[in-house]
Amino acid sequence: MLKAVRDGLVPPARDAAPVERADSGIWTVPNLFTILRFALIFPAVVSIFAIDEHPWLPLTLVAVFSLTDWVDGFLARVLDQFSHFGARMDPVADRLGLALVAIALAWVGLLPWWAIVIIAVVDLFLGLFILALDSYESMKVNWVGKFRTAITMVGVVAVLAAPAFGQQWLDFLGVLFVEAGAFLHVVTGAFYVRLAWRGRRRFRRGAAV
Repeated sequence: MLKAVRDGLVPPARDAAPVERADSGIWTVPNLFTILRFALIFPAVVSIFAIDEHPWLPLTLVAVFSLTDWVDGFLARVLDQFSHFGARMDPVADRLGLALVAIALAWVGLLPWWAIVIIAVVDLFLGLFILALDSYESMKVNWVGKFRTAITMVGVVAVLAAPAFGQQWLDFLGVLFVEAGAFLHVVTGAFYVRLAWRGRRRFRRGAAV
C-alpha cells in the first residue's frame, strides 16, 4: 500500500522503461470510481446554480468528484488493475467535469470568465491539433499537467467552500489557484503540441525507412 501511495505521488524516472501491463477489462473497481465521477458531473453542475440556498451541496459533490480522481488511481495500483478503458476515460472525466464546474462557477459570478476562456481555447486548439496530426500515441503523462489539474481543482473546491463556511479568504485563494491553473494550462498545452509534433515527425521518419 505504501508503494501505491509513493507511485501516485512520485513521478517515474525519465529513463525508466515503459511497463507493459495486462488489461483487466472494463469492470474493475477503479473504473467504477471513474464511472462515479461521470455520474457526479451533472448534479454537481446543477447544484452550483442553487449555491445561495444550499451552499454545502455543491461543495460536497465537487469535493467527492475531486477525491475520486486520486482514489481510482490509488486503487488501480493497490489492486494491480489496469485497463485501457480507464486510461482513456479517466482524463476525459477529469477535463469534462472540471470544465463544466468551472463554467457554472463563472456563470454565477464566482470565477473570472477570462480564466475559463483560456482553458477552453487551449483545450480546443490542442484537440484539433492532435486530431489533425493523428498523434494520440505520442501523448504521455505530464507532471506539470497533473499539478495544474490539482491546483485548479483545489481552487474550485476553495471557491465553493467560501459560502459554505462564510470565509471570504477562501474565495480569494480559490480564484488565485484557478488563475494559476489557467496559466499552467497554456504551458502544458504548448508542451503537448510540441510532443505531438515530435511524435508525428518520428512516425513519418519510421514510415519512410
